[in-house]
Amino acid sequence: LKDFIGEKQINFRDINEEFLDKFLDFLMNRDIVNDTIKKKFKYLKTFLRGVGNVNHYTHYLKYNLSHLKGNKEFENIYTLTDIEYERMKDFEVEDKKLMYARDLFLIGCTTSLRYADIFELNEHNAVKIINLTTSKTDADIKLQVTPLTKMLLEKYNYNLVQHFRK
Repeated sequence: LKDFIGEKQINFRDINEEFLDKFLDFLMNRDIVNDTIKKKFKYLKTFLRGVGNVNHYTHYLKYNLSHLKGNKEFENIYTLTDIEYERMKDFEVEDKKLMYARDLFLIGCTTSLRYADIFELNEHNAVKIINLTTSKTDADIKLQVTPLTKMLLEKYNYNLVQHFRK
């Protein structure tokens, strides 16, 4: 979006159908695939949804990208807002299985790892840096362990698989 607007200051009233049309034209003139264009619009829509208590913007959320051909995989991407993420971190219930599911979800949020890779985390490959080869793509990754990830891994003694089987 910054590439599109440059140094210009915009406010929410500037985001209208004409703005979205020009933004779509801008993206289509770049060397990116339609899936990426759809994903960028999903991020923008998620952001607008986050401020959706202002009715003025909600009708722009239905901006149609159906004419773009691409992978359906990106059709329904929803991201958490910062408020939703903080609420999830503070979510507490007595059911240990629900708390375990929440903890796995939060580790996924802080690392962007798939569940199969989350279960590979242990005290050898996730102390300060996560150093792992992903199971699906065989990509070697190195990520800094966030304080939340460290706390959650320690909570389960770096053995998430054992708790999964309970």
